[in-house]
Amino acid sequence: MNLTEGEGWPPDDLDSFGNDGTVPVGREVQIKMTQGDRIEINDELDSLLVLQMNRDIGELTEIYNGPGKRPWDLAHLKNTK
Repeated sequence: MNLTEGEGWPPDDLDSFGNDGTVPVGREVQIKMTQGDRIEINDELDSLLVLQMNRDIGELTEIYNGPGKRPWDLAHLKNTK
């Protein structure tokens, strides 16, 4: 399921601590936005949506939209070297 399209979006609970919402299929979603090339994640996530804002024109580009495990594993490996 693409988190930016279809039934279940936007998330139904935007006040969740640690996650920005839960879609009806039961996955918790965290949304991160950056103007650069980095984000901070502090825990493994069910789903992650990363948006990058172009500073000059204010345009958003979807950088990542998928399971949170892979970015978490990559960040964890990078920090242990």
